[in-house]
Amino acid sequence: MNKQIYPEPNILTRKDRPTLQWSAEECAPKRGVARTDLVGRRIYAPVGDTPLERVIRAHEMMHAKITPADDLEDWLKRKVATFEALQAVEEIRVNYGIKLTGFDLNELTDNHEDADGEYATIHDEWRKAVLFAVATAGTAGGKRFIVGVRRHNRTWADALKTIQAHMWKEIQGAHLGKVGRKRYSRERIFSTEKDDASGLSPLGFRWTERMAEYVDRLGEIPPTEKKASGKKKGDSSKDKDGDEDGESESSEESATISDEG
Repeated sequence: MNKQIYPEPNILTRKDRPTLQWSAEECAPKRGVARTDLVGRRIYAPVGDTPLERVIRAHEMMHAKITPADDLEDWLKRKVATFEALQAVEEIRVNYGIKLTGFDLNELTDNHEDADGEYATIHDEWRKAVLFAVATAGTAGGKRFIVGVRRHNRTWADALKTIQAHMWKEIQGAHLGKVGRKRYSRERIFSTEKDDASGLSPLGFRWTERMAEYVDRLGEIPPTEKKASGKKKGDSSKDKDGDEDGESESSEESATISDEG
């Protein structure tokens, strides 16, 4: 009999709401199926013991731990950012959190994100591409998505890859106060206390809101096509991350992005 492991959100504590009783239900380990109903206190997650199923359970547990619950509607009423952008950026905060607890984000992929990247590019859906790239930043699925985009538009792929790297550095900086030589203002990005400025909780979601407003602006205008680099046609050597351009994930150091956030 296969081992079944159910998430246990009842062990989690928050400063903005009582723990009370949660329920957990089994679901397939697929994108869009696993989810957490914070208001109803119900988690839908796979219960198998594969690396993918374990990281999905951790992801949903982290949502239960730090994502807005009762105050979510009030965060939305502030109209600082769209729901879609808030949702995408919150995925980064959650994934960064589970990475810090020891989970491998290279396991977080459904192996079809390249098809999502192709679809968004073919249909000229730049905003959707930005949101998907942000939501999957730092994961294996995020890299696959860029590969799919690159098959049809190298300019978009380069821009989206830079956005992913930039967003990941932003949360690292907010948490650590420094990334490389660049210093950031440290923030309590995982705090579930009430934010004194807005009167809303959790406090850590303030980072999500600020960066989501930035992501909304990034999604307004797609990048313009670059001039030919002189690389011969058909040269699509892959780097170690599976990107079809030979760049490493640290290419943000030589790329530029308008940081208005």
